[in-house]
Amino acid sequence: MRLDLYEDLYKKEDNYWWFCGRRMFVNTLLTGLHPVQGATLLKILDAGCGTGRQMEELKKYGQVFGFDISDEALNFCQKRGLQNIVKADLNQPLPYPNESFDLITALDVLEHIENDQFALSELKRVLKIGGHLIISVPAHPFLWSYWDKSIHHQRRYTKKELEEKLKKAGFNIIRLSYIHFLIFLPTIIIRWTRGLFFGQREKTTSDFIRLPAFLNMFMIKSYEVENSFFRKINLPIGLSLVALVKP
Repeated sequence: MRLDLYEDLYKKEDNYWWFCGRRMFVNTLLTGLHPVQGATLLKILDAGCGTGRQMEELKKYGQVFGFDISDEALNFCQKRGLQNIVKADLNQPLPYPNESFDLITALDVLEHIENDQFALSELKRVLKIGGHLIISVPAHPFLWSYWDKSIHHQRRYTKKELEEKLKKAGFNIIRLSYIHFLIFLPTIIIRWTRGLFFGQREKTTSDFIRLPAFLNMFMIKSYEVENSFFRKINLPIGLSLVALVKP
């Protein structure tokens, strides 16, 4: 990711609607597996931990470890007082023994990795038999835009492509669903409109524009509605895909 965006991420990740929504979906998957009470012995890895907000969220489920390729990101993790963080690259073997973790999250990470199939095999290697992996990626290659280039994506995924790669890595799929359903059409309109002006050139600003507090809260409430459906069914379309898998 662009280095200048890590500070923006650090400042917004606590309360910004996009990140609040993503945490809702992850928590929905986790509470179905591990009610918070009695789950404090889990050993958890946040792969591509960024500035560390997700690591903080995962602490209620157990002992959390994290890694990222960016020194800038790890500096912000240290600002949060997080421990058990290391610099590592999913294009290379991870610095953990086989079957180290009960739970792994890799949220909006795989699309940055050149060899995503190798990365999945490494995540499987360090995941315990009986453990779980939660992964999210951007969906729909036709939505490729200036924003993907700006934050150094390698690809966007079709549902079938992600399913095939997960199975090839040796995972069994428990759930595979779209998320960010309610903002799907508005985002298409906004990005295609901006594309008329920017083309496929990289932007220097962030798409995570600061919103008035009332509008940010409205977006969070809309995610609560979407998440109420996500608890019961797989969503039929959305900007991203999320998968819950096990070895």
